[in-house]
Amino acid sequence: MLSENEHLGLILRKFLTGKSIFTPIRSVLNLVFLISISSYLFEWYSGEYQWLDLNDFKGVLNFFIKGFFIVPMSCYLIVYFTTKFISSNVIPALVLKVSMQLNDFISGISLKLEDLELDDLAKDNFLLGENFKKHIATPNWVIDYYVLITKSISKNITLEKLQTDFDREKIETQMTIDLLFRSIIAIIIYFIEIPTLGIGLFVVLLLINVVSLFLFVGLNLFYDLLPKVLGKLRYEMNKLIKLRKVESNDLQKG
Repeated sequence: MLSENEHLGLILRKFLTGKSIFTPIRSVLNLVFLISISSYLFEWYSGEYQWLDLNDFKGVLNFFIKGFFIVPMSCYLIVYFTTKFISSNVIPALVLKVSMQLNDFISGISLKLEDLELDDLAKDNFLLGENFKKHIATPNWVIDYYVLITKSISKNITLEKLQTDFDREKIETQMTIDLLFRSIIAIIIYFIEIPTLGIGLFVVLLLINVVSLFLFVGLNLFYDLLPKVLGKLRYEMNKLIKLRKVESNDLQKG
């Protein structure tokens, strides 16, 4: 048997190596909330239920063979798919307008060489020394620095790999959104059914879950938009690099 310190050490090692225990905890909580909500739905539809006596072998067989299980199973499936649909479609639709506006903004970005030059006020505020003012924050410096950074990180990180990683993270985040939405429903039911919960604790729990829900929805929006921003930046900077080459060739010919 592991001691308490050894248990804590195991949890810490899993966390530090990326094997977080959050996923199994999330799965257990999801199951608990789904069963809890389903039980209240069953009581609303069929009245109070009784637990099966596992020692009553014949009673257990009758429960399945004669089809008594169909009502609680139907309640569970209704709760599961309804909450999944709302958390995966209705809630993201609430931020759809923001998402569309940001997508339109990203698509409308168009850089010119003069856009990369800071004005004198910006140079005085952010840069020190005459040498910096002459050479840094000019279009050529920005482009050269972009090329240098791109070459240094492209060996390990590509836009395609980033998109794949974010798609995987979006799946994980959506599972957490599902959990938070179900927890909100469960908390409201508990407040109605459990007198000892109290209004204060109810408000705190509800507020934490609602805020967390929209934070994770925003995180999913971030995962969706960041690759588009980086892709647009790459497109615009490559366009400016080609434009600079054309202007350099024209100057040499002139």
